[in-house]
Amino acid sequence: STQPAAFLPVEDKLKLPTLERDLWMGNTAVLAPLQNVLVQPQSFGLGTANRLSIIFRTAQELGYGGQIVLQAPKDFDFGTICIVRDLDDYFYDVSEAVRLPNHDQCRGARSPAARDGSHLNRAHLRMFASLAAE
Repeated sequence: STQPAAFLPVEDKLKLPTLERDLWMGNTAVLAPLQNVLVQPQSFGLGTANRLSIIFRTAQELGYGGQIVLQAPKDFDFGTICIVRDLDDYFYDVSEAVRLPNHDQCRGARSPAARDGSHLNRAHLRMFASLAAE
């Protein structure tokens, strides 16, 4: 017989040792955190709409239907729909970076830390193709 999967409540996550906490995100198991993450804003102006360039390496393959979840501080807002675009062609020409394969629309969501506010400080991007580990 199949047993239902047990999720980790946020309260229990906070009781884990610091290194293990990074493997859970509000009832979402993180199989491997992203590596070499670089977040570069287009503007450093306070309270302005902004374009972020986000560069990362995956620690393991992300299969079809898998998700990349980015979580920002609780006062950051990705909006209901976040736009995902390739970086400038030059970046791919001079680096080992690869473009994200076929993916769904990016959607903003509220993290447990921002549950009392109106900010959608998580971005969820579901993949329609595998993303190889780099």
